[in-house]
Amino acid sequence: MDTKEQIKQINLADRAVRVLSEGGHFRAVAVKNTMSAKTAQQKHGYSAEFALEHAKVLAFSSLLSAFLKGEERIAIDYLSETCKIAALYAEAMPVGEVRGYGMINENGKPGEIDGLLKVFKILYGEKEPVVGIIEAKGKNFDEIFTKYLDQSEQIPSVVKLNSIVDQDGKILQSGGLIVQAMPGATEEEIADVFAKIHAIKPVTDYFLKDMRPDQMLREVLPFKFDVVQSRRIDFFCRCSKKQFLEKLKLVGLDEIREMREQGQNELVCRFCNEKYTIDDADFEAIIVELESKKN
Repeated sequence: MDTKEQIKQINLADRAVRVLSEGGHFRAVAVKNTMSAKTAQQKHGYSAEFALEHAKVLAFSSLLSAFLKGEERIAIDYLSETCKIAALYAEAMPVGEVRGYGMINENGKPGEIDGLLKVFKILYGEKEPVVGIIEAKGKNFDEIFTKYLDQSEQIPSVVKLNSIVDQDGKILQSGGLIVQAMPGATEEEIADVFAKIHAIKPVTDYFLKDMRPDQMLREVLPFKFDVVQSRRIDFFCRCSKKQFLEKLKLVGLDEIREMREQGQNELVCRFCNEKYTIDDADFEAIIVELESKKN
């Protein structure tokens, strides 16, 4: 790969860019999460319909995480008892990691969003997650996430999310944008800026032109701004066999023995679909440790 191609690949990588308007009346984050959404679809084998919606939830988690610090974390949890898309989950950190999964209810209503949305913030200095909960009912996740920010966080906001697939049903482009009014913005300023943001093209239109998120922001935001942060995003899961084995120790001695006898020796990560095999040596080590604690 020559230098020009390397530069092109870097420019086209998933990225989150956070900006602040001159004067500080508005802040915005743009995210391109095409490769992350593609990876999620590949790992879980999602249909086009499901991959499109999960890509938006992944994008929103990365958008929100851009306002956090270090390894603080955002988790988005959508659940429905009546819709075909029964669950969508995503979590992201400002260091650029994102992961997620979902579930289908084959007997549910297709094409509807009707459930409960929970947003968890795991923050430094907080013993428990900060949780916001709203009824999730609407035509699209743009409306639902805007409603969450308005109601739960009480920040005037506009959320734009978009994902598209190619002719084979695979994610082609995906991304999102949040614009928020800050203290000091007048009602007239807010109305003007939000009206212009509502009128922009889908964010994927800009990414189809090989634009980076910062370039898209300069194209669509009706104000001058400074870039506060720009970070690469990757679908990444920290799971490992060692972690799973540690969690198995909490199951109990009898249950571990039963798993061994029944040949239940495969563990699957729900986030990334990675499979781990527990061999006899693993079972024996866990049993010995649990027996020693019992005695």
